[in-house]
Amino acid sequence: MGENYCAVKDCHNVSGRIGRFGKPVKLHELPKKQHLRTAWLRAISRKHFNPKRTQVCSDHFPEGNGRTWNNQVPTLFLPHSEIS
Repeated sequence: MGENYCAVKDCHNVSGRIGRFGKPVKLHELPKKQHLRTAWLRAISRKHFNPKRTQVCSDHFPEGNGRTWNNQVPTLFLPHSEIS
């Protein structure tokens, strides 16, 4: 079975690697709630992207916390927008 990678462009984190906050990286699946899902996809700026199995690593959330029940959206270390 292959490793799971972060979907944010130019982020090469995999689950378990030590991240920017000195803790093991956790990967968070896109939320099921449509408004949050849309916000996450917009934040990671992926053009022509199929989000079927998309995960975003904990480095892109304040304090490494991507818990979707807190309605958090990735805000840290994101690429410049590709969406025009």
